[in-house]
Amino acid sequence: MLKCRNFKLLFTISILFLPNIISFGVFNERANSLMSISNSFFETETQVIQVKSPDLTDPIFTLNALSYNGFSPGSTSNWSSCFPILKTNLEELNINLDLTFLSWPQFINQVITNRDFDLTYLEYGGSQYYSPDDIVHTIYSENSTYNTAGYDTSYDWFDIIGTGINEWYLNKGLEIFPPYSQERIDHYKEWQNYIMEYIHSVLPAFTDKLYSVYWSPLTGFNLTEGLIQSWGKMDWSSLHPGQNYTNEFVSVMYPYENLNPIYESDNLFLKEFFEATMDSLIWFDSDERPWPHLASSWTDINDTHIRFSIREGVKWQNDTDEIFTNEYLDVDDVYFTLFCYKEINPWGNEYDWIKDIKKVDQYTIDIFIDNDPGTPENEPSVDNMRMFDIPIFPEHYLNQTQELDGITPDITHSSWMKFNQSCFGTGMLEIDSVKQDEIKLTKFNDSWKYDSYITSDPDLNWVERFGTAWALDTLIFRIISDGNEILKEFDEGQLDYVDFGRDLEKRDLYLNNASLTVDSRLNIHFGLFTYNINEARGTPLQNRDPCPGDQSMEIGLAIRKAISYAIDRDQMNLENYNGELYKTHWPIFPTMAMWLSDDIPRFERNITKAK
Repeated sequence: MLKCRNFKLLFTISILFLPNIISFGVFNERANSLMSISNSFFETETQVIQVKSPDLTDPIFTLNALSYNGFSPGSTSNWSSCFPILKTNLEELNINLDLTFLSWPQFINQVITNRDFDLTYLEYGGSQYYSPDDIVHTIYSENSTYNTAGYDTSYDWFDIIGTGINEWYLNKGLEIFPPYSQERIDHYKEWQNYIMEYIHSVLPAFTDKLYSVYWSPLTGFNLTEGLIQSWGKMDWSSLHPGQNYTNEFVSVMYPYENLNPIYESDNLFLKEFFEATMDSLIWFDSDERPWPHLASSWTDINDTHIRFSIREGVKWQNDTDEIFTNEYLDVDDVYFTLFCYKEINPWGNEYDWIKDIKKVDQYTIDIFIDNDPGTPENEPSVDNMRMFDIPIFPEHYLNQTQELDGITPDITHSSWMKFNQSCFGTGMLEIDSVKQDEIKLTKFNDSWKYDSYITSDPDLNWVERFGTAWALDTLIFRIISDGNEILKEFDEGQLDYVDFGRDLEKRDLYLNNASLTVDSRLNIHFGLFTYNINEARGTPLQNRDPCPGDQSMEIGLAIRKAISYAIDRDQMNLENYNGELYKTHWPIFPTMAMWLSDDIPRFERNITKAK
């Protein structure tokens, strides 16, 4: 069995630096949607299947593993498929593992409600999770929605801070400002190291990949960075079959109802379109790091007061009637946009945390935050920066008339009707035509993105991030609703690029075509082997007694680490997924690149360490 190690805290806590513990309540309204599961997908009952080990005549002890016996949305295989290998792995340690495969309602009842297991497997996913906060407070906190491991603060209680060390890390993460400061990034990296080394309630398993294909003459395209961030680096070395012009790129979008982003804020299929035609205050790269964009900079005056400096010299595209032809971005546009998202946003109260907005001067705006209007003090939130990643509206066009209050824009005005069908912004491309089956964008020659005086700002790192080749000047979105029709159009050369998700058969077909390039990116989705660490369970896995000969490490922790070293994830990946999955080591989504610890303990298969 794994030898006990010295218990050393990864940090020094000064009494002067103690946090005021935050009460979670409901940490985030999206918490319940985090798991990539929905009961509507699990209507079919499956028979309970139990597998016990007849081969071990004198095991050290027996553990019980539970698994859902089926697929979930976003999953690439039956959740139970890895457990026979896991069972064999544990037999090498002379540990008997009884397996129980359940229907979804039975599984949820046993794992979340009753916590009647020693080891289980769960998958999590969600396209709207960009920072560690949601995931860690949904899984790893004492009061988490999916605290299936059964962590409670008594596990690592520390008198000086008056709570468990894990809980301290999670609470403190909500208090460090600015939200994307190096201090906060380092804090979450330390927490990852801590939970994996000193609690070890999970063993991260796999993340699946999403596949795309494009024609091989295309250069400079980076799937992870995305189409718009690759645009300034892209070029065609030659025509591909079915292609007519090398200055254009033909993509696809699903049918839409509206081209006004305030009504389509959750439509991911329009994301590339809005990024091409409009701009946001800040831009998030694929590693989730924020960069200046229409905001040349921002300053946290305090935890509830942010000041944005608006970039000067940014010209607006013309409206469809070309009434406003020489307009430039200023503070009025930003104020108007935030007002609209707060006051007329049809999606509810997403921007109620904005308490006040004040114009400082023509290019400076102050945002005052109160994340809980029910308290007398302004309450900060670490989540708000992502909410500034929204397209900025042309105030001069959309605010021509107001309602009776003289403030709220009249959304029945003809300008809104026209904008809904043919929006415009400050982006590098502007709408040339909108047809029933196609939207054509062409180069907006006066875009600030083509102005080297602006893009030479060192805070933008523009050349490396966006490029400056600009070999393409036309982007066409074909509007197609049927997935098979999309692939057919691509195969005929009418599309330059398509996503096809997890279709490995289609991927292999494309890989065998030298005219095509297949690429992949990690999905915002991962699986975790989860250990029950709550001592009420009463098996050796939860034993908090010190290891013999080493008082600094608990028996249960040593057993959990031994099991993790014994688990052969590579074999599971090869036998069940043909080696297709990405093996992950972090207790958060591996897509959160800027937050991932470089020093994370990696529990690669090592039966010698396990024993």
